[in-house]
Amino acid sequence: RTLVQKAFTPSRIVELEPTIRNLVNEYIDGFISKGECDIVEDFASPIPVDVISIMVGFDKKYRKMLRNVSRELVQTSSLNKFVVEITSTGQGTIY
Repeated sequence: RTLVQKAFTPSRIVELEPTIRNLVNEYIDGFISKGECDIVEDFASPIPVDVISIMVGFDKKYRKMLRNVSRELVQTSSLNKFVVEITSTGQGTIY
């Protein structure tokens, strides 16, 4: 946790803002040219992975691969299985 906190200091975030803004604009431009968008699949899901890949210095050509690996990890994780199990039994319902 301490290691991650160092990466997300206010000054680092300010420093990354133009890069993140450009990244977001690239996605939005893609929606415009495509004419449609699944906001979660096409935007909310890939942005954090892309930002992290920028922060650790991965080349842009590896972002798609990293997004796919990240998606696989989430989809096959025991946490995902737990959430599916809990919600399918109704125990995850919030009243």
